[in-house]
Amino acid sequence: MKRLVGAALLGFFAAGHVLAMELSVAAAGGPYLPTQQAFRDVYGTAASFGLEVRWLATRNLGFSAGVMTIEKQGTAVSLDGGPDAIGVKLRLTGIPLTACLHIPQGRFDIDLGAGLAYHDFEETWVDEGGPADSGKKWGVVTYASVAYALTSRLSVVGTLRYLDVPTGRPSRLTDKVNLGGFQALVGVSWRVLR
Repeated sequence: MKRLVGAALLGFFAAGHVLAMELSVAAAGGPYLPTQQAFRDVYGTAASFGLEVRWLATRNLGFSAGVMTIEKQGTAVSLDGGPDAIGVKLRLTGIPLTACLHIPQGRFDIDLGAGLAYHDFEETWVDEGGPADSGKKWGVVTYASVAYALTSRLSVVGTLRYLDVPTGRPSRLTDKVNLGGFQALVGVSWRVLR
């Protein structure tokens, strides 16, 4: 297996691709828009924040790793139509690991990427303080981002990212809870190595 990977890498670089060796760090924030109605009914939209390290291996191939977090309080209402409402709080932390197609266009850089994300989630009852549910799951992540270079090292970045966060659990509102959704992020990126 090591020989196969080594031969593939050698062939890739021998075909004319040049190492870019660019390393950047980015921070961004923006709204998290859940796709599942049951999630929206309880929590609505949430603010999300993230940090990411991106390495361009070649002119058009990049890899990234990061961390993103969402914390949101919501209200679960009684399904029998009663007046009871229960305060709940969700904490969702994800670690996305992606590969991307990098398309440089003058001062603009476009990235189209996909990969996997490891998610750790916990829902707690606000009034009682105890956990309602928690878990750890892998899910798919896809994204598109556009960066505009302000200087040779500093860029403004806009990203639209989709996260799939299947909990593997039912709830009273749906058969399969999925905490996934879209992140619309705006932030800055700093090129550490170029």
